Amino acid sequence: MKFRLLLYLAILSFQVNCARTVRVYDSPSLTYEKLTAKFAGRTVEILASDGATSFGNKIRIEQDSTVWRDARSGDITALATSEIDRITVARRRTVDGMLLGFTIGVVSGAVIGSLTGQDCIEDTGEICFDREETAVLLGVALSIPGAIIGAIGGASAKKPNHYLLNKKPDTN
Repeated sequence: MKFRLLLYLAILSFQVNCARTVRVYDSPSLTYEKLTAKFAGRTVEILASDGATSFGNKIRIEQDSTVWRDARSGDITALATSEIDRITVARRRTVDGMLLGFTIGVVSGAVIGSLTGQDCIEDTGEICFDREETAVLLGVALSIPGAIIGAIGGASAKKPNHYLLNKKPDTN
């Protein structure tokens, strides 16, 4: 039972760190107004159909045009929304890093504890922790520094979210 729970936690922690691609053209609930609100205060990477890349902030997406302030020069740039292939926003992953670090700490502590635990013999008068108790204690003990290290690593790492605005025609 405990092994199964640890396995689920390990699988979940790896799922958390994957990049995400959102197909805006297939999502009727994700409107251009919602995208504009989602990108508020963030710097985004805009990839045009011709391959040109621009970094901008204060982006406003509408049905016919997209306007943003260039992050480098400060100039206002406008482009037809139909000419934009992808908008990428990177966000900090502090919580995901903390969960990953916590999970790694618990799993490694449990493994180390189960390998180093002793077979206790009663009536010896010594303090003894059997394998199961050692696994739990080390799992808890290593989860705290694991969560701290993971939070620091997650805050410095950025996970990209790609928003595809226009469907590309199939080329067979």
